[in-house]
Amino acid sequence: MPAHRARPAIDPHIDWIDNLLEADLSAPRKQRHTTKRIYDRLVEERGYRGSYSSVQRHVRRWRLERAAGAGDGYLELEWAPGTAQADYGNFEAEVAGERLRLKLLVVCLPHSNARYAVAGMSQRSECMCASLAEVFGWIGRAPRELVLDNATEAGRRVRGEVTES
Repeated sequence: MPAHRARPAIDPHIDWIDNLLEADLSAPRKQRHTTKRIYDRLVEERGYRGSYSSVQRHVRRWRLERAAGAGDGYLELEWAPGTAQADYGNFEAEVAGERLRLKLLVVCLPHSNARYAVAGMSQRSECMCASLAEVFGWIGRAPRELVLDNATEAGRRVRGEVTES
């Protein structure tokens, strides 16, 4: 005769835990429940007498199932031929014995996966125009469309009026 297996102590609380985890998805990351906090609340509020590892297993399984359904976490972008992306990065270099903080303009042509980079002193509009002209000279033409990533140093538009930085 097979031994009678008791129902796991966590079973009556699974819906409550799932609802708590579901509600946490809309909360700021730092305010979400940890597994330890869920266990403590189960003991305090619901009289749970099961093990912490049972709660841990259930929470891990729930989070893995949610992550598996969430996709890869990125959106594949398709770019038309003739479109370029431009963005600045910071780097340090030694020029004539002096350490300088420089800006690196990187222009990508995503359709062909080509990349060009030009170092400059700043991101201001004069430097950006000179750097873009240099890149377009290498390419042999200007792209049909240029997408700038956060070019606030080049200029700002406030109520329709463009001002240089």
